[in-house]
Amino acid sequence: MARARFLLAFLAAYRGQSGAVWLLALVAVASRSTAMLFPFATVYVTSRLGHSASAAGVCGTLWAIGAIVGSGLGGVLSDRVDPLRVQLASLLGGAVCMLLLARTTNFAAICAIFCLQGVAVEMFRAANETSLAAAVDDDVRSFSLSHVVISLGFMIVPPIGGYLATIGYDLLFTMNGALCLTGAVILFLGRRLVPPGVRRSETSEPAQRLDAGVLLVLPATMAVMTVYTQMSGTWMLYLTQVHRAAETIPGLLLGWNGLLVVAMQMWLTRRVGRFRPLRVLAVGSLLVGIGFGILPIASGFAYWLGTVAVWTLGEMLWMPFIKSYVVQRVPPASRGRHLGLVSAVHSVSFLLAPVLGLWTYEHVSPGAVFVGCAVTGVVAAATFVATGLLTE
Repeated sequence: MARARFLLAFLAAYRGQSGAVWLLALVAVASRSTAMLFPFATVYVTSRLGHSASAAGVCGTLWAIGAIVGSGLGGVLSDRVDPLRVQLASLLGGAVCMLLLARTTNFAAICAIFCLQGVAVEMFRAANETSLAAAVDDDVRSFSLSHVVISLGFMIVPPIGGYLATIGYDLLFTMNGALCLTGAVILFLGRRLVPPGVRRSETSEPAQRLDAGVLLVLPATMAVMTVYTQMSGTWMLYLTQVHRAAETIPGLLLGWNGLLVVAMQMWLTRRVGRFRPLRVLAVGSLLVGIGFGILPIASGFAYWLGTVAVWTLGEMLWMPFIKSYVVQRVPPASRGRHLGLVSAVHSVSFLLAPVLGLWTYEHVSPGAVFVGCAVTGVVAAATFVATGLLTE
């Protein structure tokens, strides 16, 4: 009986989503697949082409720099032209980059492709979110659905990528490019489902400065994302080096993270959607920080599952609501550049997280990283609360 009630609640949470929302969420997986397969590209640079780890680090840094540029560019363009066109250009650009990478061995050319790929991938994010906001009134549910579908993609795409890499990296990159092209074709065919964004030239509203409420939360946004991104660096190192976990354990725990998002995100959004976004963001930030911060306290697989559940709950509260907060704060004609600004902060966090995390891990102590995560979560939560007091 309890299982039946859970299944009914699970299905009810997905009802009412328009075809446009499903379409935009699905093509987002095609775009994000390049980021999902990014670790294989760095292995390709070192293992297959014989370059050093520092050379792979240069490629990763160039990708992050390109992502920062692409985030801002995608946001600005989405306020000036139909965001659907920006998404199509992004998918086509990503496809071209992956197809070129499959046929390139020159290191300078590979660096340029990594940078351009970062631009192409992150151009998509702000444009896709702008289209989601234009498609429905209940934007937090549409952002939640997109988060679910992308999380599902993270559960499926990397294992397939790993299998393709055992056959050949040229096949992996070619298939990734083909996936981006497929996403572009699907989006083009379904374009009539997606309402156009509100362009600045079509509104009588005067050009506005960046919203103060959005600017105030950017430092906390960067802090939370820097903590969250530790899962791809120091979190894995701590499990395997300090706790002596088998190398398969981090993958299983990340699968648990994805399973929780798929099972609970939409239901949770329905339950907390009535609260003010900044309050939800404060709780989410706190849970992300605590979830990582308690990792050194104990050990064992069951305990690790619990810690992942804590920061996943924070992720589910945080990811959709930061976008919903921005959309609610700003007029439709300037959503793109504000969402692009938040996306750029995410990209900066992607660049900073390994630098700060690994330096602390090596030069202070492994446990200090996670103490810092807990403190950062508390400070970020306090920032969101303070912003609410100032702006609401």
